[in-house]
Amino acid sequence: MPMPRVTEILLAPPESELAPESGEAEITVRFEDGGSSVFAAATPDRAAQWIEKGKKGWHFGNPVLFVIRLDRPSVEAAVAAMASDMGGYWLRYYNSPKKKPAKPSAKGPKVASAQVTEAYPPRKPDHGCAASQVIITDGREFSLLTTTPSWFQKTFAEMALAFYYGPSFLFVRRLDQALIRKSVKAMAEEGDRLLCLYDTPRRTLPEVLAQFKSRHTGAPSAG
Repeated sequence: MPMPRVTEILLAPPESELAPESGEAEITVRFEDGGSSVFAAATPDRAAQWIEKGKKGWHFGNPVLFVIRLDRPSVEAAVAAMASDMGGYWLRYYNSPKKKPAKPSAKGPKVASAQVTEAYPPRKPDHGCAASQVIITDGREFSLLTTTPSWFQKTFAEMALAFYYGPSFLFVRRLDQALIRKSVKAMAEEGDRLLCLYDTPRRTLPEVLAQFKSRHTGAPSAG
């Protein structure tokens, strides 16, 4: 598929109103053919605030572009990479314009089990990442990349990533079996869209981040 030609990138609120070190914004990317992609961008520290705000111990939702600095150069570099990667696949994956929440037409799938596997570092539930293996009652299986906000923020900085886009993460306060099961059940209550969106089988978060960095070695780094 040909690479989409980007003609304009808008930030809301505008860059003059943003704090580059910590914040979030809505990004609108417009293309030459008249189409667009709308999604959120945020600095890595925001995940902890989302969990605190939600008061449930977890956070999930539409894909978020993470940038080390929430400023135009960082966002433009990320969008350029997204446009050139796999014919612009990630710009289509991330597109999630705000809509009025629709009432579910039917009950979401029922979760039969949710198991935590491949936890890293071992025995550090308050600061780590894992895969959440989910089976729903119709037999389908999903694998969700799961992380605490602290591990993600620290690893993002240690790897000197300028930005990250790719498979979405389920953020949880701690890698607790009961908490993750509750978060997955909450996700399933919204239907199977998010389960399908988050599904990243046979992958771990350290592997995903390492492969992302290797593909974007020439991108601007932190600092």
